[in-house]
Amino acid sequence: MHNLWIPVVAIFAVAGMIFGGQAYSEAQRDAHIAATIAGRLDSQGSVEISHLARVNKGYVSGPG
Repeated sequence: MHNLWIPVVAIFAVAGMIFGGQAYSEAQRDAHIAATIAGRLDSQGSVEISHLARVNKGYVSGPG
C-alpha cells in the first residue's frame, strides 16, 4: 500500500509543475505586453490590460 503513494505524489507534483508553469508564463507575457504598451505610449505609470478576448487565429482583440 505504501508503494501506491509514490506514483500518486509524483503525478500531483508533475501536474502542479505543468499548470504552475503555464500560469507563471501567462503572467509574464501579460506583464511584457503591458510594459510594451506603456513604452509605446511614453507612459511612466503602469498600464492595465483588461477586456481582451482571444479570437480566430490567436489574434487578440479589445472590446467593441
